[in-house]
Amino acid sequence: MPANLTLGELHDVIQISMGWLDSHLHQFRQGEAIYSDPKFELDEDPSITVIDERKVKLNKVFSKPSDALVYEYDFGDDWRHLIEFEKIVIKTEDISDEPTCVEGQRSCPLEDSGGAHGYTEKLAIIKDDRHPLYQEYADWVPDGFNPEYFNLRQVNFFLYKVFGG
Repeated sequence: MPANLTLGELHDVIQISMGWLDSHLHQFRQGEAIYSDPKFELDEDPSITVIDERKVKLNKVFSKPSDALVYEYDFGDDWRHLIEFEKIVIKTEDISDEPTCVEGQRSCPLEDSGGAHGYTEKLAIIKDDRHPLYQEYADWVPDGFNPEYFNLRQVNFFLYKVFGG
């Protein structure tokens, strides 16, 4: 990730990497600080101050290895991701100027799957064609969906399409 990306752009990277549709609220948390898109109006409670994620660059929230923040998406499903700063990499000809996914495992959970528990339950049901909810959940899963497959090339294609200029 380029250090000059904003948290708003990091949100876009996460959405692309997860295969999600950006159809739910999200926020980043680091200690007491909350970062989000102001259009969500998460700061209606006067005790909460929300910082505009579009104005905060990664190098301001990640200053040293081990710095971290939490990305929360879909407050109903309650997806939480710990984003950790691992290291600084000096740019060379081999390193891209845009965000790049270097590895991944398994297909990401589908939108509106009921969080980690709901997603796990739905996967178990679609493996059992005798389950009473089988047809309902089988219809919910896109054709060709394989929960064990991760397409690194596809993720990087879409990251390049959005960030590659």
